[in-house]
Amino acid sequence: MSGTSTAITYTPLAPLWLVAPLALLAMLAVASHVLLLWSSTMHPSRRRIRLFNGLIMLFAIPIATYAFGIVTPAHAGLFQFAWLLTAGLLLIILLLAILDALNSLRLHALETRRILRSARPDPQPPGADTEANA
Repeated sequence: MSGTSTAITYTPLAPLWLVAPLALLAMLAVASHVLLLWSSTMHPSRRRIRLFNGLIMLFAIPIATYAFGIVTPAHAGLFQFAWLLTAGLLLIILLLAILDALNSLRLHALETRRILRSARPDPQPPGADTEANA
């Protein structure tokens, strides 16, 4: 007899009584964040990225809840699909967060250039307008 075990688990990875309330709290937090972003006065590109990320999170939380607290490893196809979808959505969320950071760096560079341009002295001194004196 070999030492390997092929026991299939007929219970979810975590109890639903623990997973569901945490998922509900997370969904409430993300939904309120999305609603606040909707009416915010931030740069439009930043708002679009963050709104899309929030909507993806609202889609990912119930799927992760299903993967953790409902589906069992005994249902191999559903279990694999739920975890593949959860991992894929988390990857999209991570990539959107990186995109948001890069966009923030871009906006910062644009604002810095604008400030530096406005702080440069005027190349023509005041009163040196040749057309007005002629």
